Amino acid sequence: MPIGVGLIVPIAAALRASRNALLRGGDDRLWSMTTMCIPIALACAMMAPFLPVPAMASWGCIALSALLHTGYNLFIVRAYRQGDLGQTYPIARGCSPFLLLIGAAAFAQELPGPLSLTGLLLVPGGIVALAFQGRTIGRKTPLFSSDFGCYAFQR
Repeated sequence: MPIGVGLIVPIAAALRASRNALLRGGDDRLWSMTTMCIPIALACAMMAPFLPVPAMASWGCIALSALLHTGYNLFIVRAYRQGDLGQTYPIARGCSPFLLLIGAAAFAQELPGPLSLTGLLLVPGGIVALAFQGRTIGRKTPLFSSDFGCYAFQR
């Protein structure tokens, strides 16, 4: 394994753990998420002049990606307000592969082979199962909150 890859993985893990600690410890999780996104936006803006302009055909996908990413972050902020991070985080991380599978099947007509599909069901399923280890599914669980939606701006 190249040394760069060996260094990137623990750095990424440390950054993710720091992000979760900031979100867990902050009183206003929307503000915490916003302040974490500002340096990312600044770094991207500083790098943009040195990169080629994307093809016109890709701008719709870029806009959709930005919209989906913003919605995902708002959804995460709301989930962290509704439930314990120990439940909401595994649910959010474990559901991503399922959503990608559905999106790939619906929009690109791509279906994985039987072995890949088995892995795609078992690994995220195990991650989601961790969210309920030693816990019961209650009214405050993000999966069953009646008002769980795009209310990220409410306190």
